[in-house]
Amino acid sequence: MRKAWTLVLSLCLLAIAISAISPTWPEARATAFPRPMEMAKPAPAEPVIHVSLSPSYFDTTDLYFHIPSKTNITVSITPPEALESLEAVDLVLIPTKTPFEYWDSLPLLPIVRARGGWAEVEIDWGSFIYGLNLTLISPPPVGLGWTWDETVAALPYWDIMVNITYRGPGGLTWKAKTVSLIVHHAPGFLLEDYYPWKAPARWMELGMRPKREESIRPRAPGEWRVIGRRFGRQVRNLYWIISPQEAEDYEQAVYLFISPWDRPNELYDVDGKPRTAPLDLTAHTKWGYWIAEANVLFGYWYGYVIALDTTKFPDGVYNVTVEYIDIYDNKMRYTIFICLDNTPPEVAILSPADGATVSGVVNVEFTVNETNPLKATIAIDLAAKELSAGEFDSTGQKNVYTFDSTTLGDGDHSIRIEVEDLAGNVKSALITIEVKNVEDLLSHVYNHGQTMGLGIGTAVGLIAGVWISVVVVKLILRKR
Repeated sequence: MRKAWTLVLSLCLLAIAISAISPTWPEARATAFPRPMEMAKPAPAEPVIHVSLSPSYFDTTDLYFHIPSKTNITVSITPPEALESLEAVDLVLIPTKTPFEYWDSLPLLPIVRARGGWAEVEIDWGSFIYGLNLTLISPPPVGLGWTWDETVAALPYWDIMVNITYRGPGGLTWKAKTVSLIVHHAPGFLLEDYYPWKAPARWMELGMRPKREESIRPRAPGEWRVIGRRFGRQVRNLYWIISPQEAEDYEQAVYLFISPWDRPNELYDVDGKPRTAPLDLTAHTKWGYWIAEANVLFGYWYGYVIALDTTKFPDGVYNVTVEYIDIYDNKMRYTIFICLDNTPPEVAILSPADGATVSGVVNVEFTVNETNPLKATIAIDLAAKELSAGEFDSTGQKNVYTFDSTTLGDGDHSIRIEVEDLAGNVKSALITIEVKNVEDLLSHVYNHGQTMGLGIGTAVGLIAGVWISVVVVKLILRKR
């Protein structure tokens, strides 16, 4: 019996010891497994649409923008961060006095993306009005069968709507901005007889000289075309012309606005100094003899010419607007975007090295860093080859140009690569090489000839030796 109790007591002590050294598992709790903290994604930027018509005359009486038959339309989307969310940007032309929802749509997203947020197009309203006239006045089923009076009453009235689609917090979002127009002076029509334009100012021109403008081929003759980017460097002349000249008698004020394209409220003077208000040039805008560019643009007009020192501005795209206000508080405006660029391209020749000796076919390796390249010129001594933008890489990647050095005489020669950008900035790289083709060729011929001569001499010597041995043997045998 005592042994049994001793056995039970031993087992209990053993169980207590095992539980003491065994790991204790925590009780189950309703606590979520900890996860790494996720950074909150910033909300996508809300795009803002800006539209400028040039030239355009806003009439405070009828609240329409009055425009001539050819109009420049500048569209910009700000801020630049909103560009990533854009899915579509369309310029829609709507004849508002007709049953048509729209007449034509111009896709602008590729241009807006390529330029970083803006586009500028020229519209020839004569083509659109001509097509609309035929559609309205032609009898059914070709057209609507309107009378001439009904047709001419509808032709000048249009809306321009910039329609964008972008990715918003809730998915794809649609947004639009609309400007209402009355079109004057349409070619081929006597609309002025029905809608006379009696405003003091009916035309304005704003430009920069000397100018460099990107050349872009129109999609088709007439209708509309993309306006190439305007580039400026160093000191340029801004000029504006207002007509008819009698508009000066109704002048209340003329203002010049200069701002970064994406920050229209950030104003600058023509020497790059910040301003809180536009530049008042009322006293200077007069009828007189003006020279915007020697031997190119000069003469008498109502307007002004002012120098713009682009070196005082950071490189970039700027909005330049001239605003004429008449004594009735109506406003005529003209807007252009200009690309200021005073930074020359970067060009470097990687191979051959300066002073290297070359022969035969030579590979010239070079790099170019330039955002707006125009051309690259590769000159071997006086012989030059010109490459247009697109025919060479301008993003810093290696380019290879090959030439045959045997077309050159032996001696020192130069390789010069010059790159010019669209603004006119130029940078070049120059190296000197030594060509050795004739000397190497003569050395090769000499060595080859020596080897051949030795071989031929050895062979001839062996043959002669054999024949001499035969003759000697025969003579010895005859004497015996």
